[in-house]
Order: sequence, then C-alpha cells, then structure tokens
Amino acid sequence: MTGHKIQFSFLDFDLDVLVAEFIAQDRLAAKRATVGSRHAGLARSSDPVTSHEAAAKVQKRTVNHKRVLELLVAHGPMTDLELLGRWRDSYGEVPESTPRKRRCDLVRMGLVEAQQDADGQTVKRRLDGSRRLVWGLRP
Repeated sequence: MTGHKIQFSFLDFDLDVLVAEFIAQDRLAAKRATVGSRHAGLARSSDPVTSHEAAAKVQKRTVNHKRVLELLVAHGPMTDLELLGRWRDSYGEVPESTPRKRRCDLVRMGLVEAQQDADGQTVKRRLDGSRRLVWGLRP
C-alpha cells in the first residue's frame, strides 16, 4: 500500500506520512534507551547484543503498526478476531496476540478507536453469545 492517499468524507491523509510520524515517535522512545547507528540510529555498534535485539524489535513493531493501519483502511472497521484473520490472509501466520497488541498501540497513539455501527453499537455479537469491540480508524 505504499504511496496510497486515503480520502473519505471524514478522513484525508497519506498513509505513508502517518506511519512515518509514529515510527519517528517509536524511535525517539527507543533512543532514550540506546543511541547509535547499527539499527537506524537505535543502537551503537559498541552496544551489547541485547540493545541490537531491542532495536530490531522496534523496527519490526512499526512495520506491524503499518500493517494494522493498511488492513483497517482496506477493509474498514473490524474486531480483533477479524483483524487476525485478515492479517493471516494478507501477511501469513502470526502469533494470535500480534495484531491485537499493535492495534492497542494505535489506540494509545490516537489513530484507532472503537467504532459504532448504524445502530450505535460498538460491539458485534458472535454466535456463541460473546461480544467483541469493533475497531476502526479515528476520524
């Protein structure tokens, strides 16, 4: 989805610019712990291997944030379970918690929020009677 501009009546942003902004925020937080150049300025070559492992995780996490945003843009609001299914269809197998954790990060960043349907409901009821929140891009 690189280079796509998203336009809805309530939403107008360049996905790559938005992702770059929160990648910068995440890197800034990581730099407070380690500073250097081996992993995009997140760990020095003289830092212990654990610093480089942490820097690599930060970079992978930002890719996963972008994937969640791409799925929400492409498919609209969905539950965490639906997000997991779409993720696996689009990007392959992943631990069950990965899309949910990255969606939670995006909620904290103010980019995603619980959505209401036409009836004003923020939940979907499943066949087993359980209820799930529906998540979407914040207008």
